[in-house]
Amino acid sequence: DEKGKITAVNGAKEVTVGDYESGQWLKLEVTADVETQTWTLSVNGKKVLADTAFFEEVVQLQRVSFRTGPYRKLGIGKDENADDLPRAGERIEEASYYLNNVEIRP
Repeated sequence: DEKGKITAVNGAKEVTVGDYESGQWLKLEVTADVETQTWTLSVNGKKVLADTAFFEEVVQLQRVSFRTGPYRKLGIGKDENADDLPRAGERIEEASYYLNNVEIRP
């Protein structure tokens, strides 16, 4: 986020899992298990979330998503898109990041 915090979705809630500095490379490792509906996250070799519940039940994994800004929950759960997003028309400061060496293994 804009305060230098790394956040992740733990079940149905967003949690802070670490800090970062602008311009600093991070190594993220995500291990997901569809059978147990859980995932684990390591940042720079340190496990920060373990056996964390998926947000919702899935039968297979199809996408990897990294984003800047607050989690919007678009299209997830009933009534999530019922209202307009707060401040939807306001400009915000640009943020960007680079992904390098993405590896996906069964």
